[in-house]
Amino acid sequence: MLEALFDSDLFRADQQSFILYPDRQLPGFLGKNIIPDLEVIQVPLARQMLAAEDETILLKDAQGCHRFNAEIINLAVLDTRLDKLSEVYGSDLETAREPIRHLYESVFNHKAYTGRSGGMFGFEGLGSIYWHMVSKLLLVVQENYFSAIEQHADVIICQKNR
Repeated sequence: MLEALFDSDLFRADQQSFILYPDRQLPGFLGKNIIPDLEVIQVPLARQMLAAEDETILLKDAQGCHRFNAEIINLAVLDTRLDKLSEVYGSDLETAREPIRHLYESVFNHKAYTGRSGGMFGFEGLGSIYWHMVSKLLLVVQENYFSAIEQHADVIICQKNR
């Protein structure tokens, strides 16, 4: 596993160390919260709301991109808005509730949120090295090394140097 780590996108050869996340292209601000047109048209209520210019849930911006209303910050807010719309759209709303919730999650991918580390990653920038993560890796390697020595593991493997 350790050898594979050195060959991975997590190894920064210029620093001879490891980063928490592999380098990747992040979308700019306007590249976020875009709902693919094909997915919008698959939800009849979404089409109906757009035709009525009802921007309670989603809207079409000046560039023609479909987006969720910026005031919807999580599924709870989305559900509250959907609840308020049930009088207007009736059974169409209940049929569309799960597809809209699924669409919201597919756009924002909240399950991939990494908490503080993801926030710090975004703040500190791509390629940042986290000393606490590297020190924990070093500790695990050291513990395994001494355990292998105590168990009389193959000396060649124990002394292998990268």
